[in-house]
Amino acid sequence: MARLDTIAEPQEVYPTILVLDFGIIRRLRELNVYCELLPCSTRLAELRFKPAGLILSGGPYSVYDDGAPHSDPAYLHLGIPILGIGYGLSELAYRLDRTNVVAGVPGEYALAEVTAEITNARFDPLFHCIEGPMKAWMSHGDRLAKLPEGFHAIATTENSEPAAIAHDTHPIYGVQFHPEVPHTPKGAQLLRNFVVNICGVNASRVPDNFVEQENGRKRKTAKTSNRGPGTVNGGMDAKVAARLSHRFAAVLADFGYLRHEEREQVERDLNEHLRINLRGVDASNEFYPGLRAETRVVFVRNAFSKSLLSEADSVIRASHETYLMATSHRTGAPRVFACNVMDKP
Repeated sequence: MARLDTIAEPQEVYPTILVLDFGIIRRLRELNVYCELLPCSTRLAELRFKPAGLILSGGPYSVYDDGAPHSDPAYLHLGIPILGIGYGLSELAYRLDRTNVVAGVPGEYALAEVTAEITNARFDPLFHCIEGPMKAWMSHGDRLAKLPEGFHAIATTENSEPAAIAHDTHPIYGVQFHPEVPHTPKGAQLLRNFVVNICGVNASRVPDNFVEQENGRKRKTAKTSNRGPGTVNGGMDAKVAARLSHRFAAVLADFGYLRHEEREQVERDLNEHLRINLRGVDASNEFYPGLRAETRVVFVRNAFSKSLLSEADSVIRASHETYLMATSHRTGAPRVFACNVMDKP
């Protein structure tokens, strides 16, 4: 194993899949490949590495919306495999020719049956091992008015609309559906096909001790001062977190909005890998009854804050220790509780 004090940045070591965020990175990391998630506004000239592949993720926009996010067209000429998903497909087609895309009225938000097309006596590599009809989740407002020049359909829906397209000579793809969601059961295979078969990335390249290596690299960056920079604003939560970071104890309250077993996963990640003192509690039964049919945002926010404060207080009392709680000066509601053993009030 390389010495911790000589470890380069991950994108210098591992073939990296770059994801420009329009609103899919967890599924890719489940393939055990290294990914970088960057804002969709990131310009190619700002990159310090050449990615092995590029994914334009989905997002809740139309390319014709005022203020709609757009990517740097220079990525199209980088010579690497590209996959546009949902809005990413619309953005890809729009960048090539604005007349390729029309705003869908209404949009399509439902399951659809997608069938791979045979081209030159074979299925496209993107659909390797999933040639038959598959269920896929459509969630898009825009649609293709025509295929971009130099592209052909590699999959269609039951109404013959293009569900996936590919360039005739370059590894540039777009899918109208979302392969990263559970509603698309074979979506993980499609992502694997893109990453492994098309981008050529070894799906087991990232080592098990990646977190340890990254912690070592961060320590090297901090040099002998054993300090690292961080941004703060004037808020109470940021100030308390900055002051007490070396004595931080965290409480994760699950109010019922986390994914299945996500709280347990967060606890393992923070406790085992980052060695953060995290205590998780299930507060869903206490939070939901207090909302009833309430829809006012302020009421919901205050209910959330009160429930968070209550759960933190329960954890503190059970620990038989005294904590400092950071609260809002205006409302008294907790913004973030930061905290560890302090003098008793």
